Amino acid sequence: MGVVLIILGFIDHAGKELSGLPERTALSKLTVILLLLGGYGFLSMFYWAGAHSVPRRYAIHRAEIAASHFGFDPMCRRVLAALAIAPSSRECDGRGWH
Repeated sequence: MGVVLIILGFIDHAGKELSGLPERTALSKLTVILLLLGGYGFLSMFYWAGAHSVPRRYAIHRAEIAASHFGFDPMCRRVLAALAIAPSSRECDGRGWH
């Protein structure tokens, strides 16, 4: 959970710096509390699943998943590639997105 909290904290800090708005202490405290609650809530589900012997992965996969690349069929891969290559219509110049 360490690196995820660091990344989310950086995104929060960078967003506040780039927005130029004055810092609000109450909002910062609420952000930290929500990040910690969400992170520990996420991790507690793994502990709960382990306590109830829920497997995280299976030894045998269905044939259609094992045959395709990362579980995606060819059409889905084409759509994802088109979305990744498509130019963005929005730009950020440091003052915001427009």
